[in-house]
Amino acid sequence: NTFETNPWTEEFGDPEFRQRVLDTAAKAVALDPRYARARSQYAQQLVASKRFEEALAQAEEAKLLGSNEFEFLASLAAFYHQWGDHETALTYERRAIEADPITRPTTLNLYGRMLFLVGDFEESVAASRRCIGQERAITSCRLNLIAALARLERHTEARQVLADYLEIEPSFNLRSARTTLFRMRRPEDIDNLVDALRLAGVPE
Repeated sequence: NTFETNPWTEEFGDPEFRQRVLDTAAKAVALDPRYARARSQYAQQLVASKRFEEALAQAEEAKLLGSNEFEFLASLAAFYHQWGDHETALTYERRAIEADPITRPTTLNLYGRMLFLVGDFEESVAASRRCIGQERAITSCRLNLIAALARLERHTEARQVLADYLEIEPSFNLRSARTTLFRMRRPEDIDNLVDALRLAGVPE
């Protein structure tokens, strides 16, 4: 399912791949304009492609249509996270977690990052550790954990997690974090995450 693609992976940084995801999302909206989930996911892909005004219009339309589906709630949360409205993002993400009996790693990954961006570092650590403990954990959960531990000045723990991460992604550096992983509208949100990773010792 194209819509279950995790937008926080290095793969999503490939322009051709990102365009295919965007085109598929647009087709879904065209097929059923009143399907809230399709519009929320289209908004998410538009903001990742820096088409901000179009993205906001799609998100507002999705909210009007409404849905209690996990996929709708999660994708709308992801949109507001990328847009920079982190309190609204958390509201939808918590509803998504309540609607999802398995609480998948992609959900916990984004939840941990949202918590970091509102300054709730202890809860970000908890969500990130829970994400890492999942069978199908995604590696970027560790980045949230590293950043949150650094902000809590738990530098020894942060460096231990970083060492584990660099074994998985040996070429990872702050430049790749900024350009491929952290796809958000507001530069200050990206700077916040990158600065925390720098504190933990991530190479430039």
